[in-house]
Amino acid sequence: MNDLCQFLLVGESQKLCRALVGHDNKIQQFSDSLDALIGAPIFTSLYCPSYSKEIALSDCKNIGLAGLVYQGAPVTINAQGFLSFNFVKPPTDYSDAAIAEYANQLGVSNVLEISKRLVSSANKAEETIVSTFGFSESVARMIINYMVTWYPDWQKTYNEARPYAEQAKAAIEKARNRLNQMKKYEFLNRVEECLAEAIGDIEPLEYWYADTINCALERVALRSLKPKRRQRV
Repeated sequence: MNDLCQFLLVGESQKLCRALVGHDNKIQQFSDSLDALIGAPIFTSLYCPSYSKEIALSDCKNIGLAGLVYQGAPVTINAQGFLSFNFVKPPTDYSDAAIAEYANQLGVSNVLEISKRLVSSANKAEETIVSTFGFSESVARMIINYMVTWYPDWQKTYNEARPYAEQAKAAIEKARNRLNQMKKYEFLNRVEECLAEAIGDIEPLEYWYADTINCALERVALRSLKPKRRQRV
């Protein structure tokens, strides 16, 4: 096996190959966590999708993604330890039915179904926040994506998000009132964009207003610093 490492590889890759095949305990360490490799990509230096004697070698790819691991097992050949992987080809059809079948091939259909339910719950909670509190989708999406846990029951997801939505609405109103007092009316539409950024930066609740108003005022200042265009004579 060391001869194969020397023949096929060079440099650091060759050293790693020799170290791996020279110690059975390292093979065991990999085999103990094979489940963690499900979905891992397998790259090849020569990949022939449907190679046969009748197909020219030109149909093969020099470097490419052969597929994704869905199963692995340790094997021993001539007293040498190896890891054997089964893989499925990368998807070519991204329709719902095709992705469901692809997940089935990978053995993760249950994970896909759970994910779909959670995403549906998050989307419903986001829509409810927008309709209830009247602010933009960008703010609602940040609350859902960064501040709460997604549950299969959308109502539970929404209930957890609601206090954050109330805080967001208060920050928006306070920032808009401040801009109105400053007579910076043209920048009122930037408030929700700035708040969404603050939420995305995982800022504490008590900083939401300060970050929002500072962001809006900073953009006011940046805009005022832009050189004016010269008028043609």
